[in-house]
Amino acid sequence: MEIVPAADERFEAVQKAYSITREQILAALRYAAHVAEHVPPASSKPLEDSVG
Repeated sequence: MEIVPAADERFEAVQKAYSITREQILAALRYAAHVAEHVPPASSKPLEDSVG
C-alpha cells in the first residue's frame, strides 16, 4: 500500500512514514516551490512534429 500524505499532515507523521528527516522534508518543499516559480507558461500553439 502506498502512503500518500495529506496536505495538513504533520512533519512527524511524514518523517515516520518515509523514514526521512525534517530537513529533508523542508528541502523537498523548497525545491517544489522553486520549480513551481520557474514553470514556463503554457503555449496555446500546439507543438509541431520535429520528425522530418
